[in-house]
Amino acid sequence: MKTKAHFFPNLDLSTILEPEEAWDHRYACTKIIATIGPSCQSVDTLVKMLEAGMSAARVDLTWGPIEYHRKSLDNLQEAMRLTRRMCAIVLDTLGREVMIRRPFRIDEDGWPTQAGQEINVVAGQKLTLTTRDVECTSTELPVTYTRFADMVEPGDSIYLGRYLVSGADSASLYLKVEEVVDGTDVICSAQNAALLDGLLTLFHVERSSREDIAEAREFLDSVGLASTKIFAKLESRQWFAEKNVCR
Repeated sequence: MKTKAHFFPNLDLSTILEPEEAWDHRYACTKIIATIGPSCQSVDTLVKMLEAGMSAARVDLTWGPIEYHRKSLDNLQEAMRLTRRMCAIVLDTLGREVMIRRPFRIDEDGWPTQAGQEINVVAGQKLTLTTRDVECTSTELPVTYTRFADMVEPGDSIYLGRYLVSGADSASLYLKVEEVVDGTDVICSAQNAALLDGLLTLFHVERSSREDIAEAREFLDSVGLASTKIFAKLESRQWFAEKNVCR
């Protein structure tokens, strides 16, 4: 027996116990998830997305002030009211990402945009990843994690690129750690040339684990969100080898 979707031909709720007919267009086999961003935050656009079949809306908490995301959820609520269609909400939280601190400004819609200049890196040059509070330049890149220097050692490889980038373009930079100084500075050599801009993310050797998911599950249960589900976003082949990471 297939599960009924949330579109009912009438108000008789007992129909949810009846088998679904193959011809019934109200049954949806595929779920469509869309991220709410600056181009689709308005109520009118969200209404069109719901009518087009969006069944889950993703809110990315990695970037943007909480007020912006609250407005996104309020607009989605209004769009659901207008269309009389339900939509699940997926909150994408900040994980183990390490960001490069760059100046930004908030636009008229409440969305942050980068305000600094592009960073031009030449292959073979030396640059420093640092936890010190310094200006972001082509030779010094301040990072958001205060213990970053404790994570690395000479010989490590570090990838630096735009958030959600594929890794196959000129905005991707591969670094080799040469030296760690004073517990704050990681001196690296650039393995390729790159033009860096936008929200920049570092990827290192940290791994997602079952313990991370268990901790998140415990917290959600403690604040009355026991029905909220957790999805582990696995972004490397090694992570897939670890089982039982979703609860």
